[in-house]
Order: sequence, then C-alpha cells, then structure tokens
Amino acid sequence: MVPGSQGGPTMVDETSADVTGTRYWRTAAVWLAAVASAAILLLGLRAFLDPVSASAGFGLPMHTESETTFVRIYGARNAFLGVVSLRLLWLRMTRPVALLFTLATVLPLLDAWVIVSRIGVGAELVRHAVILLVLVVTSTSLRRLDSAASAGARRATGAGTLHFGTTLAAAPDDAARR
Repeated sequence: MVPGSQGGPTMVDETSADVTGTRYWRTAAVWLAAVASAAILLLGLRAFLDPVSASAGFGLPMHTESETTFVRIYGARNAFLGVVSLRLLWLRMTRPVALLFTLATVLPLLDAWVIVSRIGVGAELVRHAVILLVLVVTSTSLRRLDSAASAGARRATGAGTLHFGTTLAAAPDDAARR
C-alpha cells in the first residue's frame, strides 16, 4: 500500500500495474527481449551440444571436437547472458535488462572482429550484423518502456512538482515522524 492512501487503489498502483503487472507481459519490448534472450540461450546450448555445427554457424567452421574450445566458451557466454536476461525479465526488472542488452551490443562487434581477423570480410558477418541490430532495437525499446514507466510513476506520485508547505521529495517515513 502507498503511504497516505486510504486502502483503495491509487494512481501509483495503476501505473505500477501497467509496467509490472499484466500489461508488462503484453508490451512489444518485453516480448522482443524474451525472444532474443531465449534465442541467445539456445545458441549457447547448441554450442555445448554440437560445437562443430555451432562453429560453422558462428562463421568459423571447424571439423573436430578438439578445435572447438572457443565455441564452448562462446556457448557459455551466450547461455549465461540468456539465463540472466530471462530471469531479469521474469522479475520485471526492465532497466537492468535494458542495460544488459546495451552492454551486449559490443559482443557481435567483437565476434565479427574475430571472424575478420581469421578469414577476412565475408557473408559470415551478416549474422553478426543482424544480432547487433536485434540487440540495439531491443535495448532501445526496453529503455523507452522504462522511461515511460518512470515518467508515469513520477506523474502519479507528484514527484518533481512543487507544492507549497511540503517538501519536494519526502521519504515515506517522513509522514510517520510528523
């Protein structure tokens, strides 16, 4: 319950429900992030289960299990990122997921650099460019969702507005001390 409310729903409750309740799961940003996270997780699992095939998908085909050590590292990285982002989405932590996707945009660039340094520029780079695009779009849409939620919460609580006789941002327990 929000401090100062009389027990009924408040604008804060309604705004929070838009972003953290049922509507959260209906937003395009969350669905895009969930699909991208699941794909990242599956890419990681594939690298563990079939590293030779995964290396070809990465852009550096290998033919024996002994050559694929880096593919397993790539798989561990992807599986970890997929699990973390899915967990953060499950917890409705939009801002950390947006940050994770923003930071992850460097990974396809580094992957492309590895490919270029080994075999040169080629069609293999298209996959990494698509992954970069998906990460940028997902990160941007999550940031917009988080900004909209933050703005709605500020409007609902009146934070940032000046009222004569009150403080600008009183802590919840300030009312209890008065």
